[in-house]
Amino acid sequence: MATTLSGRNSSDILVFPHLIVTVASCVKCVFYITAYIPQWKLPGPQCFKDREKQELASGVTYKFRVAGLNSRGLGDFSPVSEFKTCQPGFPGAPSAVKITKDKDSVHITWEPPTSPSGKITEYSMYLAVRKSRGNSVERPGELAFIRIYRGTKTSCTVSENQLSNAHIDCSARPAVVFRIAAKNEQGYGPATQIRWLQ
Repeated sequence: MATTLSGRNSSDILVFPHLIVTVASCVKCVFYITAYIPQWKLPGPQCFKDREKQELASGVTYKFRVAGLNSRGLGDFSPVSEFKTCQPGFPGAPSAVKITKDKDSVHITWEPPTSPSGKITEYSMYLAVRKSRGNSVERPGELAFIRIYRGTKTSCTVSENQLSNAHIDCSARPAVVFRIAAKNEQGYGPATQIRWLQ
């Protein structure tokens, strides 16, 4: 897999062949950077000895895209995704989110953060909603969220009435966008964003 940071011109794309993530009290990510190569060869064993190492900062949101690479070249990139690193002492983002459609509702379940940094006291689930017409023109990637769940359970049900007000994100395939975050004694950590394809 190869990853590029968004917001760059195609002429200066940075390629990150490997993303190394270690879980401790705070998530730590390390990128190994290589230059953009127009002609690809079959990927072989990777050596990071002389490559520049760039550690991610705490409490910062990073945007990334992922593409497959084989002997025939680089495939299409995925839609831009966001990942926010947590602050030391704050919980990580919930994981393993699953969405099940019922007749007139949606049931969402998740797992606690792999790095809770203490006891999780509650979760909050948010839904991206349509902005009112009186608001200024919406910029790409700028979503408005409302909280639809707050509690200690690792699941919630979203009613048909709540979904009727959902914003349909068409930046890639049309989807409803949810965010869920965990809270410990320090406060809320970064949210996991989920796109439920329509």
